[in-house]
Amino acid sequence: MSPLAGSKDQFTWKTPPPFGRTLIKRVRGQRHPTFQAHVAIDADHSIMRILTLVCLSALSLNRCSPPTPDGREIFREAQAALQEVSAVSYQFEYRATMIQGARMLIGKAVIQRLDVSGSNYRARVAGTFETQDSAEDAKTIVDVRQEHDLYSLDEAAGVVWHSSLYAAGDALLYQSGPALMYPFFDPRSLDGEISALDVTWQGLSDVHGEPCDLVRVSYADDDEDSLWCFGTDDHLPRRLEWISADGSEDLRIFRLATEPAIDDRTFSMETPPGLTVKEKIYGPEPGSPAEDWTLATPAGEIISLSDLVGQVVVLDFWATWCPPCSASLEGLRSIEEELQGRPVRYFAVNTMESGDPVAFADKHGLDLTILLEGDTVHDRYALGSLPASVVIDPTGRHVGLTLGHFGEGSERHLRQLIEKALVADAIDPITADS
Repeated sequence: MSPLAGSKDQFTWKTPPPFGRTLIKRVRGQRHPTFQAHVAIDADHSIMRILTLVCLSALSLNRCSPPTPDGREIFREAQAALQEVSAVSYQFEYRATMIQGARMLIGKAVIQRLDVSGSNYRARVAGTFETQDSAEDAKTIVDVRQEHDLYSLDEAAGVVWHSSLYAAGDALLYQSGPALMYPFFDPRSLDGEISALDVTWQGLSDVHGEPCDLVRVSYADDDEDSLWCFGTDDHLPRRLEWISADGSEDLRIFRLATEPAIDDRTFSMETPPGLTVKEKIYGPEPGSPAEDWTLATPAGEIISLSDLVGQVVVLDFWATWCPPCSASLEGLRSIEEELQGRPVRYFAVNTMESGDPVAFADKHGLDLTILLEGDTVHDRYALGSLPASVVIDPTGRHVGLTLGHFGEGSERHLRQLIEKALVADAIDPITADS
C-alpha cells in the first residue's frame, strides 16, 4: 500500500493535564464522615464548609495551572534561534492532501544560508517523490540550488536540467521546494506570523520524538491557516502545515543537525553516466515573436506593444500584496535612471490584483508607468510568476525574462537582457543616446 494511504492520525499531540478539573472533582468527591455529620446537624455550617472548599479550590487552581504560553513570543524565540544557525541538515516527510490529489516526498535536505537577505542560500534535496496516481512509479529527486545556478535530475528524460537562478527563480526546483523549511534560510520571514491576525498556542506536540510547542496562525488577508511546531529546547521549527479549504500540506523534519559537515561538494551536481546537462528555458523562447497586447494606464492612455516597435520594451509584472515585487520595482527604477536617454520603455504591469495599485505606487514613490489589468499578458509572458520582468527587443521579439527577485543578481541579469536587446537591433548601448 502506498505510504500516501497512511492516516495523519499517527501524528498526535498532547495538551497539559487539566489541573483544575481534576482538583475540583477531587474536592467534590470527598465523603468524609465528619463532613456528612455536619451536613445533617447544621445546614448553615455545611454551607460555610462548601464555600470554604470552593474558595480553597479556586486558590489551588490558580496556584497549579501554568500560564498559557504566548504564541507570538514562541515565534520571537524561534526567530532569535534561527538567526544563530547558518546551516542545517535534516530528514523530512512532506505530505500534501489536496482536492487535486495527494503527493508525498521523503528524503534529506541540506541548507546553508549565505546572508540575511532571505534569498541568498544554497540547498540540496535528495529523496523520492510520488503521487496518489503513481505510487508504483516513485520518482528519484535530486535538486541542487547553488548561489547562482539550479540543477535538477530528470532520470526519465535522461538529463540534468540547468538554469540560472535569475532566469528561472526557483521554478526548476518546484518538486523539491516544499521540503525546504524556509525559516532556516530566511528567519525574517517569521515577521509575517508574529504580526498575524491570531497566533495561538495549541499545547504540546511531538514530532518524531522531539517535544514541541504547537502554534496555530490565522492571517488577516489569507484564507489559509498554518500550524507550526518548535522544539521546546532549541526553539527551532520541526513542523509546518498549511491548512485551507482545498486541503493541507504538511512538512515534518527530524534528525536535525545545526552544524553539518558541508563544503562545495555538498552543493555540486554530478551528472550520472549516460545523462547530459541541458538548459531549461522558462517563458517564451528567446527570439520568438512577442504576442501583441493592449493595456491602459490609470489615466486612461491606451498602449499597445505594436506601437512600440523600434524601442526595447521592459515589462515588470507586480501586485501590491507581493513583497518581492516592491524590491523588483525599485530595481527597475534604478535601471531606468542608469540607462536614461536610451531607447527603452519601462512599464510596471499590475496583475493578480486585489488592492489599489495607484495608491500603493504613490505611497511608495514608484515613479513608473503603470499598466492595469495585465493578467492575460502575465500568463502568456511570465507563466503567472511574481515578480517577473520580460524584455522585448525593438523588432518585437522575446529576449528573455527574470523570475523572482534575488537582490543585485536579479537586477544585473535584467540589465544584461536589456543591453542584449539593444545590441540585437544594432544599437550601441553606450552611444545610443548620442
